[in-house]
Amino acid sequence: MRLAVFSGGGGTGGGLKLARLPVICHQGAGGDPQNAEELAKAWVLLYLAAHLMDSVQDGDPPQHWWAEHGPGVALNTATGLYFTASLLLARMQERAQLGERARHVAAEFYRRFLVMCSGQHADLVTSRPSLEMFWRLAEAKSGAFFSMASWGGARLAGASEAQLRAYETFGVHLGVLVQIADELAEILPASPGGVHGELKGMRRSLPVLYALEVLPEKEQQTLLDLLSKAQESPAAASEALAMLDDCRSGVYIRAEQEKHLALAKQALQAAAPTPPAYDELVSILSIFQSS
Repeated sequence: MRLAVFSGGGGTGGGLKLARLPVICHQGAGGDPQNAEELAKAWVLLYLAAHLMDSVQDGDPPQHWWAEHGPGVALNTATGLYFTASLLLARMQERAQLGERARHVAAEFYRRFLVMCSGQHADLVTSRPSLEMFWRLAEAKSGAFFSMASWGGARLAGASEAQLRAYETFGVHLGVLVQIADELAEILPASPGGVHGELKGMRRSLPVLYALEVLPEKEQQTLLDLLSKAQESPAAASEALAMLDDCRSGVYIRAEQEKHLALAKQALQAAAPTPPAYDELVSILSIFQSS
């Protein structure tokens, strides 16, 4: 999950909206928003910890605050964030009015975080993931993370089993939309119809995986050769990006975005959150609406 979700989130105020997801879903399921505050804070801290760990594991350029001292500082900070989130989940369980629901949500948060870890492990040990694997990992990582928030907020409020399934499904598709937005931010220009990119790590990006799925074998190798030279050769980079554009990778990604947006809206209708939560969740989805 290489996502600057809570510092941007796809538009003005988008990150703040996403950070409040557990509170909004709790309110939408009939709960008092204050009872989900610890959950929301823990969820954001877990994201920040996972984001740091992921950056180190993927070899991404370090942020300025840990660049001088190395990845050990980032890993130590992530550890502190994990434990702080755990303390917040423990404090949530002290709210007598939440009872067994709080204990259930806390246990489920830890279980689902293990699901995310298994997805990250599979990603790290696979040298060349397939397109199918990309989508599976998107659900296991980003999808699982956002479903924790939507399901957890609703579970704290005592939502019915049918509502919980709908909130969970909504969260899965929202998480995949966030992952798609991350891919689009790196490889698509502001105007439709082309592809540009930050070439580091692009061999594992969605547009490349799609191209490797649809191109003939000889052209697949040509693309991989161009990408291996792209960092040092602007000409190779331009040719590689032109190949991605020619096979309509951007069109494919936009189509997948629209599919998951429709599925998220369908799940939201089934969850039937009460106002004003419904409007806020619709507003979150609008972040990912294609222009």
